[in-house]
Amino acid sequence: MHFLGAVITERKEDLEDVLAPWSEYNDVPEHVSKTSGEFLAECRSLDRAEVRLGDGLDSPEGRSLVRQARERLALGDKDALKAYAEYNGVTLNAYGDVLSTFNEDSFYDYWEPADEWETLDGQTLKEHQGKTCGEILATHGDLLKEVCVTVADGTCEGGLFEDLSEEAVKATFESHPHGKVWWVNFHD
Repeated sequence: MHFLGAVITERKEDLEDVLAPWSEYNDVPEHVSKTSGEFLAECRSLDRAEVRLGDGLDSPEGRSLVRQARERLALGDKDALKAYAEYNGVTLNAYGDVLSTFNEDSFYDYWEPADEWETLDGQTLKEHQGKTCGEILATHGDLLKEVCVTVADGTCEGGLFEDLSEEAVKATFESHPHGKVWWVNFHD
């Protein structure tokens, strides 16, 4: 899945550094991503659904999954946490909380500059790379309606499931009239 972003920065060569804070590959310090209670509740809910939906399974693999889910549901909290951590491949701290170095602020897997093959309303995005926000607003403001993400001044607005309104994109462009725009395809 991909979505269009407008990155406002002076030089195209700076895109990698400008976008790094929102990459899925930008490791962050280890942190608690779920408390033990959240993790246990989520896993038990999934196992209960597995048992409920899988009771009619005829395959050996299906019956095995249901049996394993029942076994985990029968465990006490401490043993269940260990079993769920192993099953899900996660690391727990001493309190049973799930630890992670995944960047919770990330919104993309990888990105690439929009090229000559990509068009919006019949306009090739490549020909608009590096134009200022003011130029885009004055001559090609219709490009703004397809933008899902803007990145400017170390902040990011929007995302794959948080599309920006055309008004929000326009406001960002208006506040950076001399900033250069680099059209980017984000992939997740």
